[in-house]
Amino acid sequence: PKSALEEVDKIYDQAVKEKSDVQQIKALIYQLKYNSQISDSSVTQNLEKIEQRIAATSGVQRAILQSIRGEMLLNYLRSNRYRLYNQTAIAGGNQGEDITTWSADQLNKAITAAYQASLSEKDLLGKTNIAQFDPIVIQGTKNTRPLRPSLYDLLAHRALDYFKSGEANI
Repeated sequence: PKSALEEVDKIYDQAVKEKSDVQQIKALIYQLKYNSQISDSSVTQNLEKIEQRIAATSGVQRAILQSIRGEMLLNYLRSNRYRLYNQTAIAGGNQGEDITTWSADQLNKAITAAYQASLSEKDLLGKTNIAQFDPIVIQGTKNTRPLRPSLYDLLAHRALDYFKSGEANI
């Protein structure tokens, strides 16, 4: 994983030079994956990395990264649910920037905010054809493409999967 991460870093740098948003996102996904395999503090490192990229981007790329951030937070919540639901919440609710100190409620608020932020530019996302993001979209059955023809449709369904799970209401 360490040598793979070095190669992905090179690919990311090349995608930045070529100004290829899709390849930047794809390389970032692999960076996060390999970092989680080699580092004990990968959750915080990966969240810092994606937050830096969110701050440095705009438009479509930012929306996708916000959705990925929501998914990362949700995966952390699911992996640590047993610990989070048994801990006492700190008065005031603000537990700092360290995700490992957050309560389940604070995580759910951050997940909700990330998914909502990913959908904030509805007009731009609605005009963006999903086909250009094929390198980063896991392909389903052939008949799902007509149901989600735009990037907005795809990101909205990702957010809906979280909201309809009822996790935010627990």
